[in-house]
Amino acid sequence: MKKRSILTRNYFAAIAVFLVGIVMFAMAFSGFSYRHIIEDKCGTISSTVKVVANTASAKSVDAGLDDWDLRMTISTIAEAAGAHISICDTAGTVYSCSDNDVFCSHIGGSVSLQTVSSLAANSDACLRTELEGYFPSEKYVACASISSPYTGELIGYVVAAAGIESITAMWQEFLGIFAVIAIIIIVAVSIVYWFTSKEQLAPLGEMAAAARSFGKGDMTVRVGPHDRPDEIGELSAAFNQMAESLERSEMQRREFIANVSHELKTPMTTISGYADGLLDGTIPWENRERYLAVISDETRRLSRLVRKMLNISAVQNDTMQALKNSRCSICETVRTTILSLEGKIAAKGIEIEAEIPDSEITVRGEQDAITQVCYNILDNAVKFSYENTTIVIKIWKQENKVYVSVKNCGDSIDEAELPYIFERFHKSDKSRGIDKDGVGLGLYIVKNVITGYGEKIMVRSENNETEFVFTLTLAE
Repeated sequence: MKKRSILTRNYFAAIAVFLVGIVMFAMAFSGFSYRHIIEDKCGTISSTVKVVANTASAKSVDAGLDDWDLRMTISTIAEAAGAHISICDTAGTVYSCSDNDVFCSHIGGSVSLQTVSSLAANSDACLRTELEGYFPSEKYVACASISSPYTGELIGYVVAAAGIESITAMWQEFLGIFAVIAIIIIVAVSIVYWFTSKEQLAPLGEMAAAARSFGKGDMTVRVGPHDRPDEIGELSAAFNQMAESLERSEMQRREFIANVSHELKTPMTTISGYADGLLDGTIPWENRERYLAVISDETRRLSRLVRKMLNISAVQNDTMQALKNSRCSICETVRTTILSLEGKIAAKGIEIEAEIPDSEITVRGEQDAITQVCYNILDNAVKFSYENTTIVIKIWKQENKVYVSVKNCGDSIDEAELPYIFERFHKSDKSRGIDKDGVGLGLYIVKNVITGYGEKIMVRSENNETEFVFTLTLAE
């Protein structure tokens, strides 16, 4: 299928709509302007016949309708008005004309007395007619009666006519100016719209190219910069944020694969080596129990790794449903968790300072999920504490919330790492020299449980002290 860009489609659609609008406007405007020009011309000749009628009436005191001075006067008036003027008697015989020719063909001729008298009765009226052959073609005609200034007796008529050709020529000239202006506007709008649309849609093309790069595995591509305060600017910024998120996810995925590969490789190598040693006799038979114990420990380690990965889906799917129906004693849960880590705590000479209320505090939450939260946070605190230091655990109530705080002494978490410590597969210790038993899932599970319950978890790390605080809701 032939490619047609949004820019091309929008451009031609907009130009088509604009042209249709221009054509419709031109049709309406041409009709209105033509009618206005005719009305204006008719008004001019109607005013002209009244002026000439008054002039002829005044001159009739001393001269007749064929007076030369009267003829010169109407010639001047006719030239100024752009009209042809004739004067006839009451019988319709023409006595004077605005033509400069002394022997004008109109003089001595006759006009339709019925039409002239009818128009003279309403001097504001204007009729398109040939006056029964008086004019070679149709003209717009207006008439006025000439009366004696003393007796008021009707002595003749003034006939003023404007040619249709002159009116049409004026209208065509006006339309020509309009057409030129319209063409200039169309060209200007076309150019401006093309470049404006091209600039506005340029980020979409960049996004398409970036998306194709993502498909090929290159997550470093970005769009922009487009510092524009409109929807395209917002879309570009959102696209770049998405790209950064994808890049982080890809880096975490690769790091996770490397971590898991490392974690799986070591116990599997140990298991394989010791099993082969037992089978081929390299390991003395009397030492079998020792090495079988190592194989058993490494097998359980692999099991814990897989279980942690599977727990993520369970946590994400079950937290809200468990919250609706379950209750948990937070004080007892924390005490039990401390006991389960007693071996690790003693190995590092760590003291536990627990400020836990004697009375039980019941919170909303599923027992296993809350236990997992407490275990992961306390396990991290023990793992990253300096030897012979103190871990402070506090539980307190505030309004309808319960706050649990765990603070340990150890290397501070880098400020740049803090926003990411709850992300999946994130490990602050890149070398795995310290966090050798983890794969970056513990705090991710904690975050999912707490946020799944609609609660909050916060972390502060400075001056070799790290504190995690999370909230739970008191059970009703």
